Amino acid sequence: MALTHSAIAAASVSFALGEVSPLVTGLAIIGSQLPDLDTSTSLIGQICFPITELPPSV
Repeated sequence: MALTHSAIAAASVSFALGEVSPLVTGLAIIGSQLPDLDTSTSLIGQICFPITELPPSV
């Protein structure tokens, strides 16, 4: 999942801007990982382990 999210984010940003900016592309790749933050099996979920173990809010 992390690889496909990163690839889609990088391709989308470079297509939308028409150029490849390392800072913007890097931020897009980091931002593309955030939807999987609540899953402990994802790469970002393993990095941010305390956040993934919080009980769900009702």
